[in-house]
Amino acid sequence: MSYPTKEDRERCWNAKDNYWRCLDSHDSKACQETRRMFESSCPPLWERMEKEGFDPVEEKKKEGS
Repeated sequence: MSYPTKEDRERCWNAKDNYWRCLDSHDSKACQETRRMFESSCPPLWERMEKEGFDPVEEKKKEGS
């Protein structure tokens, strides 16, 4: 398994931000293209974590780190 590069992470974050920005002003049907970009730009685990509402900062707080 190869780890994502800085560019891979930035591409994923930008795609996620664009998707959520679209959802802020449109319904999910209108955001299908930005969702496809998000899904194709991010590793499957990141997509699943995003869908499930995973927040790494909150998780660290729970762990006491």
